[in-house]
Amino acid sequence: MSDDDYDSNLEAEDVEMMEEDFDFDNDDFNNFDFDIDIDLDEPEDHSSTSSQTTSEKKNTSECEKCKKEYTNIKNKWCKSCQINNLKENFTNWTSENEKIDNFIQETQLKINDYDEIIFEWISYDQFNEIKEIKNDNLITDYSAIWKDGPLIYKKTLKKYERCSNMLFTLKYLHNSQNFINEFLNEVKTYLTYENNNILDVYGISQNPETKDYIIVLQNGYCGKCNEMYKDLMRKWCKLCRMDFLKNNAITQNSGNKVIDNFIQKKQLKISDYDDMVFEWIPYNQFDNIKEIGKDDSSTLYKATWTDGPLEYNEDSNKYERKSCEKIALKCLHNSSQDIINEFLNQVKASENILYMYGLSQNPDTKDYIIVLKDLYCEKCGKKYVKYNIVDTPYWHSNSNWCRQCIINHLKENFTTWSSGNEDIDDFIQKTQLNFEPEDLVFEWIPNNHFNDVKEIGKNDSATIYSAIWKGGPLSYDEDQKELIRESDKKVALKCLHNSQIVVSEFLNEVKTCLMIKSESDNLLEKSLNTYGISQNPDTNDYIIVQSDGYCEKCGQEYTCKLYKWCEPCQLNYLKNAFNNWTSGNEKIDNFIRNKQSEINDYDDMVFEWIPYNQLNDIREIGECDSFKICSATWKDGSFNFDKNNFEYKRDSNQKVALKILNNSSNIIEEFLNKVEESNDIVYGISQKPDTKDYIMILRDKYCEKCGKEYANVDFKWCKLCHLKENFTNWTSGSERIDKFIEDMQLKIDDYYGIVFEWIPYDQFSDIKEIGRGGFATVYSAIWKDGPLEYDDNENKHKRTKNKKIALKCLNNSLNISDKFLNEIKAYSLEGTDGSILATYGMSQNPETKDYIMVLQYAEGGTLKDCIDINFEILPWEVKLEILATISGGLEEIHQNKQLVHRDFHVGNILFDALVAPEVLNGYPYTQAADIYSLGMIMYFVATGRQPFADCAHDTFLLSNIRNGVRPVIHESEAPECYIDLMEECWDSNPDNRPSADEIREFLELYQHSYTMDAFTFKQVRSIKKEREHYEIKSQFEEAEEYRKTNLLEFERKKSINNVKAVYKSRLLNPIMEDVPNHDNEFSDDMAVEDLLLQHVNSEFSDEIAVEQLLLQHMMQADN
Repeated sequence: MSDDDYDSNLEAEDVEMMEEDFDFDNDDFNNFDFDIDIDLDEPEDHSSTSSQTTSEKKNTSECEKCKKEYTNIKNKWCKSCQINNLKENFTNWTSENEKIDNFIQETQLKINDYDEIIFEWISYDQFNEIKEIKNDNLITDYSAIWKDGPLIYKKTLKKYERCSNMLFTLKYLHNSQNFINEFLNEVKTYLTYENNNILDVYGISQNPETKDYIIVLQNGYCGKCNEMYKDLMRKWCKLCRMDFLKNNAITQNSGNKVIDNFIQKKQLKISDYDDMVFEWIPYNQFDNIKEIGKDDSSTLYKATWTDGPLEYNEDSNKYERKSCEKIALKCLHNSSQDIINEFLNQVKASENILYMYGLSQNPDTKDYIIVLKDLYCEKCGKKYVKYNIVDTPYWHSNSNWCRQCIINHLKENFTTWSSGNEDIDDFIQKTQLNFEPEDLVFEWIPNNHFNDVKEIGKNDSATIYSAIWKGGPLSYDEDQKELIRESDKKVALKCLHNSQIVVSEFLNEVKTCLMIKSESDNLLEKSLNTYGISQNPDTNDYIIVQSDGYCEKCGQEYTCKLYKWCEPCQLNYLKNAFNNWTSGNEKIDNFIRNKQSEINDYDDMVFEWIPYNQLNDIREIGECDSFKICSATWKDGSFNFDKNNFEYKRDSNQKVALKILNNSSNIIEEFLNKVEESNDIVYGISQKPDTKDYIMILRDKYCEKCGKEYANVDFKWCKLCHLKENFTNWTSGSERIDKFIEDMQLKIDDYYGIVFEWIPYDQFSDIKEIGRGGFATVYSAIWKDGPLEYDDNENKHKRTKNKKIALKCLNNSLNISDKFLNEIKAYSLEGTDGSILATYGMSQNPETKDYIMVLQYAEGGTLKDCIDINFEILPWEVKLEILATISGGLEEIHQNKQLVHRDFHVGNILFDALVAPEVLNGYPYTQAADIYSLGMIMYFVATGRQPFADCAHDTFLLSNIRNGVRPVIHESEAPECYIDLMEECWDSNPDNRPSADEIREFLELYQHSYTMDAFTFKQVRSIKKEREHYEIKSQFEEAEEYRKTNLLEFERKKSINNVKAVYKSRLLNPIMEDVPNHDNEFSDDMAVEDLLLQHVNSEFSDEIAVEQLLLQHMMQADN
């Protein structure tokens, strides 16, 4: 077997691994003992099965090992148990390097779901058939067979097994044993990226001879040419696929050199696996040719293409023809040899250019033919209408939706039915003429079409029946390309009494039902459709035919249709369920009954009297106000509505908190007032039988160590205990700074909050300078102990050892000011939302005495790095996501903190750029100046070029900027709407610039318009996707197409840089001596204060600009 064949087989095996379930029969698989030991069919204690009641049956959503709810219920995968299994396995392997062992262990413990890769140490002797495929001196890539293979969770078996003898890529980093931190940083880049075109990483290995460390990656190289696949998921190699098309698949030519050259150029533009292969198609390939339309310049035909177009088969990883494909032939009259160039211009200009299979020629008339996808209705010859429901407004050729023909079909049927009332007939007809493909056809339904009609409710105005509609509702079927019925559909019939007397009022009621359906985005409302109108032949009452949305017990509409929860019936059920109880006190009983009567939704708490003997394991843990606080276990547990079974069930052996009010039997009114005023979840009331003190039963919300309320109840996190346990023995050596840090720590308000701390300088290793500004130097470093981060599995904070962080050393900061500390305070209270880098604490350089801010390190590098490295693979979808996140971070700074960023540029998203013209004119730096800089970032993201990169950054440029000169962008490089927004940010008048939140809203609108289908767009934005939104989408599609086809031109422009273009904060004073000072003309108090403090001295990058916008997940998603 050849290497190519072998690789092909392995690729097929890779594809097989992506299937929903695996069907491996290899008994030699190394089964990792790592699965949850679950009997999926029956409980372990079979003897008790027969005696179990419904409420006692085993909870299938609960892990049998730890009794917690499965992280992934469907696949019975428990994160907590898998984490424990991984920990237990730590002793079974070692890389013999502590840093690497810790890194692998930490990575394994971050697993969140069954389908995530388990990162491991892989012994080098696991690899066979190692072959070099690429070498660039620093790194060598090899292909190899991993004998045991990776761990894969088999959903059918609900456990992990190894998938043996798979092909992988081994990336050797030469001499990496001497640069462990750099090596691990390289590994992290693969771990953090989530993109189909970035290799998945499975682990680390080491060559025993050279000691080079190895990153074990998925197979990413073509077995024939050793180039990386253009599309990894589908194993699509552009070079090999183009060779295949050239040598095997496309052998026909037109006989005309101009046309052949045109076709070849089209083929060379193929850039992805699903691009259409443009080709010359002999006319004798067409069968069943049928004319469907004609105008002065062309005739349109339907036909069948015998061999069919070439399409890439993802299963076989090769191009195959889709035989007997229905296509359209657009025959251009008089397009013979004499006017070939004119014909080709028509082809280029055609609005259907993306849907062309190729060209052909009628041998009789010599007219040239454009061969198109089947985009035309066979009945009327018109182009299919835009289908906005499934795939946004692309021509939806699979559905063959022709609105006009469907409407004509409905019109033709007008004569086949009648309600007997002209107004009703007219109403139904008009409603049908507004039919859209996502709608149900509103129609007249004869009463004899209903079976099993049963009365389920009645009032003075209407009677509700349930019934089976034999024919069922009529809707458009995408597969059969026609209107079809869903037979034997259960429906509700709402018969309005005497409605035949005042038909207009009845039709108003129908309009209301249709309006609720069309305007609601609420799933609870969307479940109720209105199918049409019928009539009771005995009473002549008209009937509204609706979906099954009524309670069969009382006939009322379900309060919550999604979960079939009917408020009157459920309240009646609860009343009956609690009819045999009493507290022994009438006031208490009435209070509880009133609380139960206030239930108005399925998820409302059921308040109840709880007998004291229901409480076990009672333990006093503290006092709060006049209450004694205890923890306890409630045997039966609270009463909750089960959304799956549509009934109430108890959560047995539930941990609760007890608030006992001393002598409350004598002050019942005061006790009940406290219950009523409680802001927490209160399950009910109980009473101590000995003291007669009343008890408030609440959710478990008090710390068992100190008795204080948890800062975060869900995660049982107590701030006081947390700080006491972790931050007792430390000092900065400065009483003032110690007090500042203590105050900062007390401001933490949730378990995931970063605890600001003093970090001794000797905790840092591998300190390397990564950036320098006018007033601070930024270093990367390794923090040995690392920050405290919350472990969801163990419900406690743990330090993340050897954490890479950034150190911002502030020059000459020994005599630190209150102003500086207040700035740190403002910025450090945020930083968990992914838009602003976290601030871990402070330190001090023992030699220079300069204070240091310890910051989160942005793994993705600077925005400039990201764009420079990945520009050619960075689509507009990702660019918009990056910019929306940047603007969101700036919005947070501006709105939540009322600050300016001041050093806001593409290099300081780890740090640079051009300052607003008003600052160059001597005015203070305001929020509007940040917006100007954001416009410059928009320019860089769109073009890949730094603003004004082609000219020296000197007084001449500064003068030009002050006079209105801005960077130049070609109109095709970015969408028109995007350029307009960018140029608004550059407006010379700061008052005319948009705010950060307005920019974010625009960018999100662009993002949603471009990427979302109409249904999702409406769900997310609560408005219908209109023509303007499709225009935005069209602009971004054109810009994306331009980006793909002009990569070389982008690279050429990027290479044009002036050596005197400096992107670094500098003092403006030396180059702006002629600029007047306008400090007191602005009302931005903070900017004015900065200037008066003499710390800034007109600098546009100040010592307190500590916000660094975090773009990691975008950088990582598409690097």
